[in-house]
Amino acid sequence: YEGRPDGWMVRTESRAGGRNWREGIDSPLPNPNAAVDFLRLQSGHHLLVYNHSFTNRTPLTAALSVDGAKTFSRRLDLETDPKGDFGYPTALQTRDGKIHVLYTSDERTVVRRIELTEAEVTRLAALDWGEEPDVPRDFAQRIGNNRRERFQPISQTRRIAQRGLHLSLKARRKACLDMTINNNTRAAR
Repeated sequence: YEGRPDGWMVRTESRAGGRNWREGIDSPLPNPNAAVDFLRLQSGHHLLVYNHSFTNRTPLTAALSVDGAKTFSRRLDLETDPKGDFGYPTALQTRDGKIHVLYTSDERTVVRRIELTEAEVTRLAALDWGEEPDVPRDFAQRIGNNRRERFQPISQTRRIAQRGLHLSLKARRKACLDMTINNNTRAAR
């Protein structure tokens, strides 16, 4: 992985169920050649989780589109530590409307999870654009540790890989959420 000083996220579309794709074009969003996740929310809006930088995997940003993914005008930095390395985001929305963003940090040795709602992305993104300068810039600082978790399911990941299981993206997201729920249950005991 190497970031580029001119690295833009590339956008492409398929109108044939993924059988063929339009030619990719640069979007207005920077990206250091790192993984992103894109999710259609229950409201019909779109959420994009990515690194808003040309060269680093920080900040980790959630961007919301309310116009069919044409623009992502509402951006909220989830993690902003300048020394951070936040990558491989996965976002999912549960039936209760909560959005769970899972991602790695600490050179991919730690898995983290942040829980938020679409309303929080909308409301707090406005604050990031300077409406209240004393408000902490990153979402993790705003919520403290009550909806932010750090856990290391590396051994579980290795066991799955050793068994040779190949999980679909949907199954991987469910497995990540199940690991989070199981870790919370163990911690509460």
